[in-house]
Amino acid sequence: MTSAFASLDTSLWTTVAMWSIVPNIASSVLHNIFYSVRYPDPNTRPKQGDERFKRHRKNIYVAVVLAYLAYTSFESVSTVLQNPTLYDILGVDRPVYKSAPWSLYTNQVSATGGVSQDDGFDVKAARSNYRKLSLLYHPDKAQEGEEERAELMYRAVREAYEILTNPSTRHAYDRFGPIALSHCAHLTPSCKTESDYLWRAAFPMFWGHHVAQTAFLVLMWFIAPGNGSPANPTSGRRASYWRVLLYVAGVVLEARVVFGPPRLPAVIRLIPGTSRIPIYSLAAITRNLSTTTFVGSSHVLSALFAFAPAADMHVLLSAFDAFARALRDEAGKGFRDGFGPFRRVQDKERREELIGAVKKRMEKVGFEERIVALSPEVREVAARVRARVVGGVRKGAAAGGAGGAAGGEAGPGKKKNN
Repeated sequence: MTSAFASLDTSLWTTVAMWSIVPNIASSVLHNIFYSVRYPDPNTRPKQGDERFKRHRKNIYVAVVLAYLAYTSFESVSTVLQNPTLYDILGVDRPVYKSAPWSLYTNQVSATGGVSQDDGFDVKAARSNYRKLSLLYHPDKAQEGEEERAELMYRAVREAYEILTNPSTRHAYDRFGPIALSHCAHLTPSCKTESDYLWRAAFPMFWGHHVAQTAFLVLMWFIAPGNGSPANPTSGRRASYWRVLLYVAGVVLEARVVFGPPRLPAVIRLIPGTSRIPIYSLAAITRNLSTTTFVGSSHVLSALFAFAPAADMHVLLSAFDAFARALRDEAGKGFRDGFGPFRRVQDKERREELIGAVKKRMEKVGFEERIVALSPEVREVAARVRARVVGGVRKGAAAGGAGGAAGGEAGPGKKKNN
């Protein structure tokens, strides 16, 4: 584990340090420039702490972070694409793998010591270029003052030729990179197959690096939970779900690029120039983008969450608690209104008799409602009966009203005659 922490790329430290400084400084400068243009009179400018000031600060900060995220992403990709590979040093084209290298996970070796898969690598062109370059950079033919540079180029050309002309080391280099080859060179016994390079070098280096990097990012998370957010210092933790999700997605994507089939994911194929670079370079691009996105998203999400109302959840929980209490009170009141009369009956046998009668009545009502609900004929008859009953009640009420009116008129007349 110590070697894993020691191998942690120093660019990670630089990335975190720059992200902690640049967005805050740039957003402060742009905020002042915006206010000097938008509000020439200092007395009309929003004061620090006002809602308008917070809104302007958030918008400027998020814009700066997104712009810096785009810049750092472009820089990380272009840096990897500009680094020369062994194919560039030897002046040959990188082969295109048309099928999954199943020999990567086995110990099957061909008679020449490499894998039996034919990837279309032009060995003749590599041999021809090696002869030309070895003569060009031979130390004995170097000009005065160029001996050291010629010696380095000569060694690089020879190393590139030895690695690329061996199918096993070529596939291991293309997928795992020169660091894995250098690591295997110091092992006893040395790696001979792609499976050896995978299990003895690639896997330990991959997981060791990510364990160390994850530990570092978690440490930075707890040290600076706000991650430079201009407001709420706990906003970074509120956005932790999306940050962790993005980081895990980056690790999974890198593992897919390194250990998966040669056909790359669509998100990687969108990057121009990826078809001519080795897989380990694509893994480096994925790793850099994952780290940059993790740190950058921390600032974006922190800013967005920082200016959101912090008490929203407490307000919702309080409203829900009040609603639950009101519902409980209503249910208790209905229960008391329905069964309160039974408490006034002192005779136990009489009270039980009344409760039994109520139960039977409720069962009867429920049974009748179920019959009405299940049978269309019964529903039709019940509707006619209800209509007849309602009509009879209305007629009786009308007749009673008319009789009362007639009696009122006859009463005074009789009194007058008497």
